[in-house]
Amino acid sequence: MQRRQFIAAGSSLLLASFLPLRAFANPQPRPAFAATTLDEALKALGADKAAATRDIQITAPDVAEDGSVVPLAVQSGLAGTEALSILVEKNRTQLIARFTLPEGTQANINTRIKMSEGSRVLGVAHTKAGVFSAAREVKVTQGGCGPGDPSGRAPDGAAPQPTRIRATVTGGETEVKVLMSHDMETGQRRDAAGALVPAHYITDVRITHNGRDVLVAQFGTGVSRNPFLHFRFKGGAKGDKLRVDWTDNKGRTRSDEAALG
Repeated sequence: MQRRQFIAAGSSLLLASFLPLRAFANPQPRPAFAATTLDEALKALGADKAAATRDIQITAPDVAEDGSVVPLAVQSGLAGTEALSILVEKNRTQLIARFTLPEGTQANINTRIKMSEGSRVLGVAHTKAGVFSAAREVKVTQGGCGPGDPSGRAPDGAAPQPTRIRATVTGGETEVKVLMSHDMETGQRRDAAGALVPAHYITDVRITHNGRDVLVAQFGTGVSRNPFLHFRFKGGAKGDKLRVDWTDNKGRTRSDEAALG
């Protein structure tokens, strides 16, 4: 979605609040996100024996010009898909994100990720029948997990900006597009003095429709700056409330609501 569309959508925000520690408990260690080899990450996910399948589709450019912002979608055609995970084999930490899909949410997640170099990208689906995976190669012209461009980043200690939410009801389902404001520091960028900037990134996201979960996500450092999510769920009516809560690894949280249109 283009920036101007999100800005226009911002007028539908009903609530925008910066909450110190309310939406989630303090982040806990997450072994799968700390893993530094693909085998370790898959084992921590319970996916080390995942069966290869053609029913998981990974949509991404064949060649990504900028590895800091690689558009990617993972879709599962497997019945009873309960969770989807994205991994990049050659990143320093392989697990990018994990999405828990409540009943009624389509197993089709669109986001943007960081890739340090060309690599296999894996999609893993946890289903009622077992765990399955698929992979595809994505080439990268310029890696996106290192220094990066510090311009435009939020000043230290600044409160996060409101989450931009667009939720539209059509044909019995709701399409959701969310853009969260966060620098998503990997811990690999150096400041002007040459010191490493500590990792600072969103770890958990919960999206609810009238109080019911429609998507629960965990992020690692490999999700792009200003995380973007696009997904659909069954149901919804104009005027219903969609709420987005997130917390980061420093315990900061934010909560925003919008009305379905």
